[in-house]
Amino acid sequence: MRIYLFLLLYFSFSILYTQEKKEILFVGNSFTFYWNLPKLVEDMAKSRGLNWKVSQSTSSGVTLEQHWNSRKGLKTISLIEKNNFDYIIFQDRSHNPIRQLDSTMFYAKKFIKLSKSKKSIPFLFSTWFYQRYWEQKYPDNKIDLIKNPYPIESVISRISNQENVDFIPVGRAFEFFQRRHPDYNLLFDDDKHPSPNGTYLAACVIFAKISGESTVGLPSRFFEYNEEENKWIYFNIVDNNFAALSQKISDEIVFSDIPDHSH
Repeated sequence: MRIYLFLLLYFSFSILYTQEKKEILFVGNSFTFYWNLPKLVEDMAKSRGLNWKVSQSTSSGVTLEQHWNSRKGLKTISLIEKNNFDYIIFQDRSHNPIRQLDSTMFYAKKFIKLSKSKKSIPFLFSTWFYQRYWEQKYPDNKIDLIKNPYPIESVISRISNQENVDFIPVGRAFEFFQRRHPDYNLLFDDDKHPSPNGTYLAACVIFAKISGESTVGLPSRFFEYNEEENKWIYFNIVDNNFAALSQKISDEIVFSDIPDHSH
Protein backbone atom coordinates (compact mmCIF):
# COMPACT_ATOMS: atom_id res chain seq x y z
CA MET A 1 0.00 0.00 0.00
CA ARG A 2 2.81 2.40 0.90
CA ILE A 3 4.65 1.59 -2.35
CA TYR A 4 1.48 2.18 -4.36
CA LEU A 5 0.91 5.51 -2.61
CA PHE A 6 4.52 6.56 -3.20
CA LEU A 7 4.33 5.72 -6.92
CA LEU A 8 1.02 7.54 -7.26
CA LEU A 9 2.40 10.67 -5.63
CA TYR A 10 5.65 10.43 -7.61
CA PHE A 11 3.96 10.27 -11.01
CA SER A 12 1.47 12.97 -10.00
CA PHE A 13 4.27 15.35 -9.10
CA SER A 14 6.27 14.38 -12.20
CA ILE A 15 3.37 15.41 -14.40
CA LEU A 16 2.75 18.53 -12.34
CA TYR A 17 6.25 19.90 -12.51
CA THR A 18 6.53 19.57 -16.27
CA GLN A 19 4.13 22.53 -16.35
CA GLU A 20 5.49 26.07 -16.45
CA LYS A 21 5.69 27.40 -12.92
CA LYS A 22 3.61 30.45 -12.03
CA GLU A 23 4.28 32.53 -8.92
CA ILE A 24 1.23 34.23 -7.39
CA LEU A 25 1.05 36.63 -4.44
CA PHE A 26 -2.09 37.48 -2.48
CA VAL A 27 -2.05 40.85 -0.70
CA GLY A 28 -4.91 41.46 1.71
CA ASN A 29 -6.40 40.74 5.11
CA SER A 30 -8.67 38.17 6.75
CA PHE A 31 -11.01 38.15 3.74
CA THR A 32 -8.04 36.69 1.87
CA PHE A 33 -6.64 34.30 4.47
CA TYR A 34 -9.87 32.90 6.02
CA TRP A 35 -10.01 29.12 5.49
CA ASN A 36 -6.68 29.44 3.67
CA LEU A 37 -8.00 30.81 0.38
CA PRO A 38 -4.51 31.10 -1.22
CA LYS A 39 -3.77 27.43 -0.48
CA LEU A 40 -7.14 26.41 -1.89
CA VAL A 41 -6.44 28.28 -5.15
CA GLU A 42 -3.05 26.57 -5.38
CA ASP A 43 -4.64 23.16 -4.83
CA MET A 44 -7.29 23.82 -7.46
CA ALA A 45 -4.50 24.56 -9.92
CA LYS A 46 -2.62 21.44 -8.83
CA SER A 47 -5.73 19.32 -9.47
CA ARG A 48 -5.56 20.52 -13.09
CA GLY A 49 -1.86 19.80 -13.46
CA LEU A 50 -0.90 23.46 -13.20
CA ASN A 51 2.28 24.35 -11.35
CA TRP A 52 1.32 27.36 -9.25
CA LYS A 53 3.26 28.50 -6.22
CA VAL A 54 0.98 30.75 -4.17
CA SER A 55 2.22 33.07 -1.40
CA GLN A 56 0.46 35.63 0.73
CA SER A 57 1.14 38.86 2.60
CA THR A 58 -1.83 39.26 4.92
CA SER A 59 -2.84 40.45 8.38
CA SER A 60 -6.22 40.93 10.06
CA GLY A 61 -8.09 44.12 9.19
CA VAL A 62 -5.29 45.79 7.23
CA THR A 63 -5.72 48.20 4.35
CA LEU A 64 -3.68 48.71 1.20
CA GLU A 65 -2.32 51.86 2.84
CA GLN A 66 -0.97 49.77 5.72
CA HIS A 67 0.54 47.29 3.28
CA TRP A 68 2.22 50.13 1.39
CA ASN A 69 3.66 51.69 4.55
CA SER A 70 4.78 48.34 6.03
CA ARG A 71 2.65 48.57 9.15
CA LYS A 72 1.75 45.67 11.45
CA GLY A 73 5.02 44.01 10.51
CA LEU A 74 3.98 43.64 6.87
CA LYS A 75 6.72 43.32 4.26
CA THR A 76 4.58 43.50 1.15
CA ILE A 77 6.69 46.08 -0.68
CA SER A 78 9.86 44.10 -0.01
CA LEU A 79 8.21 40.87 -1.19
CA ILE A 80 7.17 42.44 -4.47
CA GLU A 81 10.51 44.14 -5.05
CA LYS A 82 12.63 41.07 -4.26
CA ASN A 83 10.60 38.51 -6.20
CA ASN A 84 9.26 38.06 -9.70
CA PHE A 85 5.61 37.20 -9.26
CA ASP A 86 3.60 36.41 -12.36
CA TYR A 87 0.36 37.62 -10.76
CA ILE A 88 -0.41 39.74 -7.69
CA ILE A 89 -3.93 39.95 -6.26
CA PHE A 90 -4.69 43.05 -4.17
CA GLN A 91 -7.54 43.21 -1.66
CA ASP A 92 -8.24 46.36 0.36
CA ARG A 93 -10.13 46.31 3.67
CA SER A 94 -13.58 45.17 2.65
CA HIS A 95 -15.60 48.38 2.99
CA ASN A 96 -12.76 50.80 2.24
CA PRO A 97 -13.86 51.25 -1.38
CA ILE A 98 -17.08 52.73 0.02
CA ARG A 99 -15.96 54.46 3.22
CA GLN A 100 -12.37 55.41 2.24
CA LEU A 101 -12.69 55.77 -1.51
CA ASP A 102 -9.73 58.12 -2.00
CA SER A 103 -7.41 55.85 -0.01
CA THR A 104 -8.45 52.75 -1.94
CA MET A 105 -7.93 54.45 -5.29
CA PHE A 106 -4.63 56.07 -4.30
CA TYR A 107 -2.93 52.96 -2.91
CA ALA A 108 -4.39 50.55 -5.43
CA LYS A 109 -2.87 52.68 -8.17
CA LYS A 110 0.50 52.79 -6.38
CA PHE A 111 0.54 49.00 -6.09
CA ILE A 112 -0.53 48.60 -9.71
CA LYS A 113 2.35 50.82 -10.82
CA LEU A 114 4.83 48.88 -8.65
CA SER A 115 3.54 45.56 -9.99
CA LYS A 116 3.86 46.63 -13.59
CA SER A 117 7.41 47.88 -12.95
CA LYS A 118 8.23 44.31 -11.90
CA LYS A 119 6.47 42.85 -14.97
CA SER A 120 3.84 41.29 -12.70
CA ILE A 121 0.19 41.22 -13.73
CA PRO A 122 -1.94 42.87 -11.02
CA PHE A 123 -5.53 41.93 -10.23
CA LEU A 124 -7.93 43.76 -7.93
CA PHE A 125 -9.96 41.54 -5.61
CA SER A 126 -13.53 42.86 -5.48
CA THR A 127 -15.05 41.57 -2.25
CA TRP A 128 -18.69 41.17 -1.20
CA PHE A 129 -20.96 43.74 0.39
CA TYR A 130 -22.26 42.33 3.70
CA GLN A 131 -25.50 44.22 4.10
CA ARG A 132 -26.67 43.03 7.53
CA TYR A 133 -23.40 44.01 9.23
CA TRP A 134 -23.29 47.34 7.39
CA GLU A 135 -26.82 48.31 8.43
CA GLN A 136 -26.07 47.50 12.09
CA LYS A 137 -22.76 49.35 12.14
CA TYR A 138 -23.70 52.32 9.94
CA PRO A 139 -27.49 52.79 10.32
CA ASP A 140 -27.32 56.38 9.04
CA ASN A 141 -25.40 55.48 5.91
CA LYS A 142 -27.70 53.22 3.93
CA ILE A 143 -26.71 51.85 0.55
CA ASP A 144 -29.38 51.68 -2.14
CA LEU A 145 -28.74 48.20 -3.50
CA ILE A 146 -31.47 48.59 -6.11
CA LYS A 147 -29.63 51.47 -7.79
CA ASN A 148 -26.19 50.05 -7.05
CA PRO A 149 -26.34 46.28 -6.37
CA TYR A 150 -22.53 45.97 -6.35
CA PRO A 151 -21.25 49.01 -4.42
CA ILE A 152 -17.74 47.65 -3.90
CA GLU A 153 -17.36 46.42 -7.46
CA SER A 154 -18.48 49.80 -8.80
CA VAL A 155 -15.35 51.36 -7.26
CA ILE A 156 -12.98 48.50 -8.03
CA SER A 157 -14.09 48.37 -11.67
CA ARG A 158 -13.51 52.13 -11.98
CA ILE A 159 -9.90 51.71 -10.87
CA SER A 160 -9.61 48.71 -13.17
CA ASN A 161 -10.71 50.76 -16.17
CA GLN A 162 -8.54 53.74 -15.31
CA GLU A 163 -5.41 51.63 -14.85
CA ASN A 164 -6.11 49.05 -17.57
CA VAL A 165 -5.95 46.09 -15.21
CA ASP A 166 -8.43 43.33 -14.52
CA PHE A 167 -10.46 42.72 -11.38
CA ILE A 168 -11.83 39.54 -9.83
CA PRO A 169 -15.60 39.85 -9.21
CA VAL A 170 -15.91 37.66 -6.12
CA GLY A 171 -18.54 39.95 -4.59
CA ARG A 172 -20.74 39.62 -7.66
CA ALA A 173 -20.47 35.83 -7.45
CA PHE A 174 -21.52 35.96 -3.79
CA GLU A 175 -24.58 38.06 -4.65
CA PHE A 176 -25.56 35.79 -7.55
CA PHE A 177 -25.16 32.68 -5.46
CA GLN A 178 -26.99 33.96 -2.38
CA ARG A 179 -29.90 35.22 -4.45
CA ARG A 180 -30.30 31.96 -6.33
CA HIS A 181 -29.47 29.54 -3.51
CA PRO A 182 -30.37 31.21 -0.19
CA ASP A 183 -30.26 27.92 1.73
CA TYR A 184 -26.46 27.98 1.59
CA ASN A 185 -24.62 30.39 3.88
CA LEU A 186 -21.58 32.02 2.33
CA LEU A 187 -20.71 34.03 5.44
CA PHE A 188 -19.37 33.08 8.85
CA ASP A 189 -21.51 33.74 11.94
CA ASP A 190 -20.18 37.32 12.18
CA ASP A 191 -22.09 38.12 8.95
CA LYS A 192 -19.02 39.42 7.14
CA HIS A 193 -16.17 36.91 6.89
CA PRO A 194 -16.48 34.01 4.44
CA SER A 195 -17.61 30.60 5.60
CA PRO A 196 -15.80 27.54 4.16
CA ASN A 197 -18.49 27.62 1.45
CA GLY A 198 -17.77 31.28 0.74
CA THR A 199 -14.04 30.64 0.53
CA TYR A 200 -14.61 27.78 -1.92
CA LEU A 201 -16.74 30.02 -4.15
CA ALA A 202 -14.14 32.81 -3.98
CA ALA A 203 -11.39 30.34 -4.91
CA CYS A 204 -13.38 29.15 -7.92
CA VAL A 205 -13.78 32.70 -9.21
CA ILE A 206 -10.09 33.48 -8.68
CA PHE A 207 -8.95 30.24 -10.29
CA ALA A 208 -11.16 30.80 -13.34
CA LYS A 209 -10.02 34.40 -13.72
CA ILE A 210 -6.30 33.68 -13.53
CA SER A 211 -6.20 30.37 -15.40
CA GLY A 212 -8.84 31.15 -18.02
CA GLU A 213 -10.15 27.62 -17.46
CA SER A 214 -13.62 26.46 -16.56
CA THR A 215 -14.00 25.43 -12.93
CA VAL A 216 -16.49 22.67 -13.76
CA GLY A 217 -15.24 19.36 -12.42
CA LEU A 218 -12.92 20.75 -9.75
CA PRO A 219 -12.83 18.58 -6.60
CA SER A 220 -15.10 19.44 -3.68
CA ARG A 221 -12.44 18.30 -1.19
CA PHE A 222 -8.80 19.27 -0.96
CA PHE A 223 -6.33 17.39 1.19
CA GLU A 224 -2.69 16.36 1.48
CA TYR A 225 -0.93 13.39 3.01
CA ASN A 226 1.25 14.28 6.00
CA GLU A 227 4.04 11.71 6.19
CA GLU A 228 5.22 12.82 9.62
CA GLU A 229 1.78 12.33 11.18
CA ASN A 230 0.91 9.46 8.81
CA LYS A 231 -2.53 10.87 7.98
CA TRP A 232 -4.47 12.87 5.43
CA ILE A 233 -5.07 16.54 6.25
CA TYR A 234 -8.17 18.18 4.77
CA PHE A 235 -7.90 21.88 3.90
CA ASN A 236 -11.38 22.50 2.55
CA ILE A 237 -14.51 20.37 2.27
CA VAL A 238 -17.84 21.38 0.71
CA ASP A 239 -20.68 19.14 -0.38
CA ASN A 240 -20.73 18.03 -4.00
CA ASN A 241 -23.89 19.96 -4.85
CA PHE A 242 -22.49 23.21 -3.47
CA ALA A 243 -19.26 22.67 -5.41
CA ALA A 244 -21.19 22.15 -8.65
CA LEU A 245 -23.31 25.27 -8.07
CA SER A 246 -20.20 27.33 -7.25
CA GLN A 247 -18.46 26.17 -10.39
CA LYS A 248 -21.46 27.00 -12.56
CA ILE A 249 -21.81 30.50 -11.13
CA SER A 250 -18.06 31.17 -11.23
CA ASP A 251 -17.91 30.31 -14.91
CA GLU A 252 -20.98 32.43 -15.60
CA ILE A 253 -19.46 35.42 -13.79
CA VAL A 254 -15.94 35.14 -15.20
CA PHE A 255 -16.65 34.16 -18.79
CA SER A 256 -19.58 36.49 -19.49
CA ASP A 257 -19.44 40.24 -20.03
CA ILE A 258 -19.63 42.25 -16.81
CA PRO A 259 -21.26 45.68 -17.13
CA ASP A 260 -19.09 48.77 -16.78
CA HIS A 261 -19.72 50.40 -13.36
CA SER A 262 -17.17 53.17 -13.74
CA HIS A 263 -19.69 55.87 -14.69
